[in-house]
Amino acid sequence: MSSNDNNTGQKDPYARQRTQPRWGASQPRENDPYRVTRKPPDSGAGAKPYTYTSYADMNRAYQSNIPLGRLNDPRPNSYLPYSHRHNYVGSRSHEPLYIEDDMQSLQTQDKDGRSATLLQEDLPLDSFDYYSDMSPRSKTAVVFPVSDTELPSRTKKRRFPKTCCGFSYRICIPCWLVFVVIVVLIWYFCWPRVPTLTVGDSTVKDGPFWGPNNQPSLQSDWFVNITIDNTANWIPTRINNIAFTVLDTGTQQVVGTGNTDALTIPGRSVMPLNLTMNINYTATSTSDQTFNDLYNACGPQKMGAPPQLNIDFQATFDIWGIVWHPVVDALTDSDGFDCPLS
Repeated sequence: MSSNDNNTGQKDPYARQRTQPRWGASQPRENDPYRVTRKPPDSGAGAKPYTYTSYADMNRAYQSNIPLGRLNDPRPNSYLPYSHRHNYVGSRSHEPLYIEDDMQSLQTQDKDGRSATLLQEDLPLDSFDYYSDMSPRSKTAVVFPVSDTELPSRTKKRRFPKTCCGFSYRICIPCWLVFVVIVVLIWYFCWPRVPTLTVGDSTVKDGPFWGPNNQPSLQSDWFVNITIDNTANWIPTRINNIAFTVLDTGTQQVVGTGNTDALTIPGRSVMPLNLTMNINYTATSTSDQTFNDLYNACGPQKMGAPPQLNIDFQATFDIWGIVWHPVVDALTDSDGFDCPLS
């Protein structure tokens, strides 16, 4: 563009338009509701609204010799609630907080010579739940606020031991099974069983002695052959005593007794035994049923065969290793017992 154009006063259509810089804008009006202020006038006592300053000289805005300073506001810049109100006195926040000198906690000392804490004072504090058994020197007390709703108790998962008698289950369980099997086998082979008794024939050792009619009785000693079958036991059976009792089959009255000495019966064997039976029975009259059974089978015989003597042999065992005393009946011939006196 030539100098002639400038002289004529014509504007260049391609020239860049100059706009007023932002820092040179005019100050907003006081009654402008949308004006930007740092703080509202009613934000606090002594608050000063921030205003823009227009610079006549544009270069002055970039000068670095302008002294920097803080905003002189008597209201403290605080984050406390309600501090922005007009009735808030900012000078109060600068006042130091003092603890009353007449508090009991400051006048008393503990056993170590230190002053007590404010927890001893009757202050309107919230209620707290704390561990009373924790001392300040050994443990730190953990404070939990008390609430209306209790937290659900935490159920502890029960942990089963991973070992059994100091060994793992893979080793312990088979060992227990083997132990149980061994105990069962020992019990089966070593537990004593009651032998089986069978009564055989008999002979007279002494007697008989019959009483008079006014006091009928019978006294006699017999040798009775008894067979002891111990095939049920695998090991020898030690017997302290076998007590025999002779009973009338019909009346179950005792008519005789007999005992053996201590003996040992080999296992898986059959052993014969010759036992002495003492027959002794006294009746009140000749019409006694038990006495009549003895007299008919063992008394003076008439013509013909004598009847069988119906008696039972009951044995009470005293076996070594067994606390109780088993009682068994000895087996007799199906035809009955032949009286040796007949």
